[in-house]
Amino acid sequence: MNKIVVAVGGLFCLSGIYGIVEKFTGETKEALVGTVLAGVICIVLGIVLLYLGIKKPEFFDRFKKNTKIRNTPIAISNSANYLEKLNIDTRNMLDLQEQPTAKQKKYARDIGISIPAGVTKTDLSCIIAKATGEESAGLPNPEIVTYAIKKGKSFSAYTTKARFIDALFDGEDTYFKVLFYTYCVYCKIFNLPLGDIDECPKKSAIIDFADNALHDNKILKSILDRPYDDFFSPNRNTIAFKSVQEYFSKI
Repeated sequence: MNKIVVAVGGLFCLSGIYGIVEKFTGETKEALVGTVLAGVICIVLGIVLLYLGIKKPEFFDRFKKNTKIRNTPIAISNSANYLEKLNIDTRNMLDLQEQPTAKQKKYARDIGISIPAGVTKTDLSCIIAKATGEESAGLPNPEIVTYAIKKGKSFSAYTTKARFIDALFDGEDTYFKVLFYTYCVYCKIFNLPLGDIDECPKKSAIIDFADNALHDNKILKSILDRPYDDFFSPNRNTIAFKSVQEYFSKI
């Protein structure tokens, strides 16, 4: 693509120069200003294209079609135990029972994944995400898994932490996200595993903070901006975390 850009840039420059020279040396001088201006624009545009094509070739990478990404084998992350799975029965999670596509299975095999028997499309998607390092490996802890199942949530046994939180939040409103984040920070502060928020001894305090946070734009935005994998180990440097920490330090 860069060769094409350089060639087009050269043509623009030559076209602009030729137009100006031809106008000054030709027999007619009508529309002189317009022709010169058009020629200058062509030259400037040509110079810009030449510069980008030669000095900044990465500039045009954003315009390339991304069709070959999934067809090009990449190295499996050696640090990821991508076949690790939860000890749960997902047969009743009907929306997760679709079978893997032929394209999906081919890609998995191309990058060296040994596909477990009986996996679904969602399962294999999780395995691929962990195997390639697209998402962090590691499973949610048993206590929070039990809570999600109690709430009727659907998720793969091979889920990543981020996808698990996404499943937990499915169908929930903003208040639940604020409430749950507050609970996550509480667990982080007191070194507790995530579990059933309904059984938390500080649930009333968590609700109190969430009620106030819902009407504080800075705290609310900070919570809603958190990536899903951050809920398992909340970033201490955010406005949301510091606000929850300060709240619990006073009660």
